[in-house]
Amino acid sequence: MEEIRNFIDGVWQTSSAEEHLDVTNPATGETLGRVPLSTPGEVDQAAQAAAEAFSEWRRTPAVERVQYLFKLKVLLDENLEQLSRTITLENGKTLGESRGEMRRAIENVEVACGI
Repeated sequence: MEEIRNFIDGVWQTSSAEEHLDVTNPATGETLGRVPLSTPGEVDQAAQAAAEAFSEWRRTPAVERVQYLFKLKVLLDENLEQLSRTITLENGKTLGESRGEMRRAIENVEVACGI
């Protein structure tokens, strides 16, 4: 079973939290993974890192920032089927609904890119 870690300040970190939440397939009850119920200190650390990163990000020219969105769009397109299947497993949606959700997500990224 996959144990999800926190992504803080550009680094994957194992949480020191004692409590975790199981991610289950609602259709089968199968446990797909576990996520930490992160500690207040870890949440504060993540918020601080995000605030510090934002001050640099806001000075990044829009023409450069949009390149990250273009890359996101490519990755979403390339992984549409796998992401759709994950949504189905985690949420109990039909595969068609999950594919539609992913297509809408890609359209939202396209709008943000100005396409």
